[in-house]
Amino acid sequence: MIDGVFELAADGEAQSHPARATTPAEVEALTEQIRRRVLRWFSRSGLLDPVDAGGMLDWANGGGFSLDASVRIGADDCAGLERLLRYCARPTFALERLQAAGPGRVIYRLPKPAMDGRTELVLTPLEFLDRIAALIPPPRRHRHRYHGVLAPNSPLRQAVTAYRGEGLGAEPIESQTDRSHDPEPAQEESGRRSPARYV
Repeated sequence: MIDGVFELAADGEAQSHPARATTPAEVEALTEQIRRRVLRWFSRSGLLDPVDAGGMLDWANGGGFSLDASVRIGADDCAGLERLLRYCARPTFALERLQAAGPGRVIYRLPKPAMDGRTELVLTPLEFLDRIAALIPPPRRHRHRYHGVLAPNSPLRQAVTAYRGEGLGAEPIESQTDRSHDPEPAQEESGRRSPARYV
């Protein structure tokens, strides 16, 4: 069974296979597929008029959609992988750009000048909270979505995560630790547990 560049071996371990370089034709085909799906979803959700969506499909040069496939992290590039993970897990705003400016004023320095030339925002505390509240995802909506082997329904998810279940041939990491400090032995649980984190 193969899912992306991973394969589930007979012993239950996940084996990784090196990925080949992506060709320009494959990037173009993927960009076109993304464009069609996004415009279809916008049209069905009422965010874009179906006539306008159909017209955008006729635009040349991707119709406003582009895909950058030039960034590639090698198997031994730990520093590059860490930079990518830090980029994906970055907060919605940078705390070092935020400062209090006397009573009732908050200043946020913009990472680059705005269209009108402003380099910072001067807000009241309530205005600042209003802007931050707009960044909070709606209830039961996740900020991050996982695909491939980390997708919720992937059969290889437990094999490639650190806290994996017992059904794939390996003892859970937490059962390998010393539990002498526990007041009483842990009771066995029925069924597999989903991993709580990926560390």
